[in-house]
Amino acid sequence: YAVAPIYESPQTRDPEEETFKHGNIILGANQWPEAPKPNDLAAKVTRLYSWAESDYASALKLDPTNAETYLNMSHVQRQQGKVGQADGYRNKSLELLNKAIRADNSDSESYHKRADIFEELGEFALATADSEKVLSLSTSDTQISTMRNKIEIEYIKRSLVKSKVNIGISP
Repeated sequence: YAVAPIYESPQTRDPEEETFKHGNIILGANQWPEAPKPNDLAAKVTRLYSWAESDYASALKLDPTNAETYLNMSHVQRQQGKVGQADGYRNKSLELLNKAIRADNSDSESYHKRADIFEELGEFALATADSEKVLSLSTSDTQISTMRNKIEIEYIKRSLVKSKVNIGISP
């Protein structure tokens, strides 16, 4: 069995196929004799990362000042095991975010992205400071709630690092 989307409508449940239909999308376990083998799946994932890397490289040629694109390229390369290159792109993203913040210290999005990078680097005090800045600049209730949760998680991580406990917590 494999999970495969089937496009139909309306909302129904077909007990024989063990699927759940909602609108034009159906999710569930369907018999799928041509389910990809693990090696085929790995090759497809590798190809997708390669395409993403190529797309981000093209995007950076078009706009070499986009910090988010550098950060995304960093994540793609890290997934491919290119740690050295990934660190370079992350550092470039951090450099651009620092410039953006110096140019406009009321840009909450730049602080938010920089907080994510600091968290990734294990710099929880800096991540918390940027998250608190986002909170002070924010007008959206959803963003305020999200940032409060993020700050709480960063405080927990910081206290765990101080006590030399190493666990992963994702917001």
